[in-house]
Amino acid sequence: EKAGLTGYLPLIESGISIHTLTNKRFVTVDVYTCGLVTEQVVVDYLQSVYTPTKITSKFLVRGEEYNG
Repeated sequence: EKAGLTGYLPLIESGISIHTLTNKRFVTVDVYTCGLVTEQVVVDYLQSVYTPTKITSKFLVRGEEYNG
């Protein structure tokens, strides 16, 4: 029931983690970046890759005092 895969791709100042639940056809993707990437760019890209039937997203701005 909980079968799936987890992967993490470390980038220079960023990272992407993916968690799946195969039997539930569920994928969650966490994108952390110090760059200027909008939520819509990430959602559009992931939608083109996974062609989901439903998308739920949260966009958090963190570490603003360190950016610059």
